[in-house]
Amino acid sequence: MLLRHLNYGIKFKGLDARIGNSVIWTHLPENYYKVTGKKLIDVDNFNLFKYNPYVDREKTPDSVINLMELDNPYNLPASNRAAPVALSRVDNDCIMLGLGKAYLRHPRLYVYEDLKQEPNKIVVHNCSYTSTSRKITQNYESFVRIIPKHVIEHINNFYSDYKIVQVGSKLDPVWPGAIDKRQEVNDIWESCKEIATAAQFIGVDSGPMNLAFCYPRVIKKILLTQFDIDFLRYEFYPMRNDFRHWQWMDHSFIYYNISDNDAGVTYSYKKL
Repeated sequence: MLLRHLNYGIKFKGLDARIGNSVIWTHLPENYYKVTGKKLIDVDNFNLFKYNPYVDREKTPDSVINLMELDNPYNLPASNRAAPVALSRVDNDCIMLGLGKAYLRHPRLYVYEDLKQEPNKIVVHNCSYTSTSRKITQNYESFVRIIPKHVIEHINNFYSDYKIVQVGSKLDPVWPGAIDKRQEVNDIWESCKEIATAAQFIGVDSGPMNLAFCYPRVIKKILLTQFDIDFLRYEFYPMRNDFRHWQWMDHSFIYYNISDNDAGVTYSYKKL
């Protein structure tokens, strides 16, 4: 719970190496400002706040919020929360910090937002395997986050008249036929520009997915490759907060699976 009379700083140490975990918190300065009229103090001179008008880099804080400590509980099921379905990860953050409500429901980077979108441009991201380096062990998360060959072939065939641009890490596998815009790990700004000017983002649960979340005009189509098909059919729904990693599955995304049939709230990849 934040006290209104204090000037707070925010610290990203521990989160700065993980795109998704750090990007998701970029909503906080604006939401904090709209509730308190105060700017948060960026004690780390954090790269993701480069264009953020709601942070201060000059003042000395009375107290520092360590976002790593606030982020860690999100790696566990949240069944102790009152509502089984959250409105958004951002809304949950604001309630947890005592801000009452969210005026901004998504992460925001404040750059490239006014660029025109190209109607026939799709940005793709095919792999989060290199960031996890192992399969997830929970029984409902049994596979790595990587788009298989048959799904890539379907996307390339169906969108053969589109400009397909690949973003992500240079460690990710090459997407055949795509314009290669992969960057060094955590070098995000060129990827952000590519995403902001696209009509669609197609990818897995990953850092670039959260970059796409910063641009509401871009349609987000997410392949849930890490989940067992029966879990998707019978148990999965967005923002269900009683299982691990629930916080990434926003209501605004469109979800797909890698089978020939729809499953629960997910569409077959054939309907991408």
